[in-house]
Amino acid sequence: MSELNGFADFISRIRAGDATAAEELVKEYEPLVRREIRMRMIDSRMSRVYDSVDFSQAVLASFFLRAGEGEYELKDSQDLVRLLMSMARNKIASGARKLLSDKRDGQRRDVEQPMLEQVPEFTDTPSSALEVME
Repeated sequence: MSELNGFADFISRIRAGDATAAEELVKEYEPLVRREIRMRMIDSRMSRVYDSVDFSQAVLASFFLRAGEGEYELKDSQDLVRLLMSMARNKIASGARKLLSDKRDGQRRDVEQPMLEQVPEFTDTPSSALEVME
């Protein structure tokens, strides 16, 4: 029973904005969140644009914001883990949708022709490439 009271106190401190409690949460749960993210980011297009740190920071920022507003009812640490894992999966899915909708996936074909003409060819010497840039 004291473990439940300890967890409730921990969550109360987080809701109150206690920096020490927030630091404890990050130290304890961020490695779990990052592992979940790395396991879910299997598409190389995602890993070229995003890093697991990007998503873990977004997950923790969302958690602290919403926890501060009293949005979550967490009974124990397992509830917190499930919530953070769910948030991580949702952030990855959102990132994937954004990546594909913005055509940031490396398959973009609408590059302007003048831009392509400025790209030096492989056979160009450094001095001729510099001339094109000037």
